[in-house]
Amino acid sequence: MKERIKSVLKRTLKLENITDDFSKEISEKWDSLAQLNIVIELEDEFKVSFTPEEIPLLVSIVEIENILFKKE
Repeated sequence: MKERIKSVLKRTLKLENITDDFSKEISEKWDSLAQLNIVIELEDEFKVSFTPEEIPLLVSIVEIENILFKKE
């Protein structure tokens, strides 16, 4: 799952490398517009829908993985 998340983030943010501890906090490219695109790409990749309450929590690979894990 983590590799798929990283792939979505790399593609969406147009980055070459992303570490396992990658987050919005350390990325200049991860702004509010990128957040929306990441949500759309994650929903498409994992065939899920995020609630309005979950979207602001999707700010790191760890958090994305935790939320997706709950949806399985």
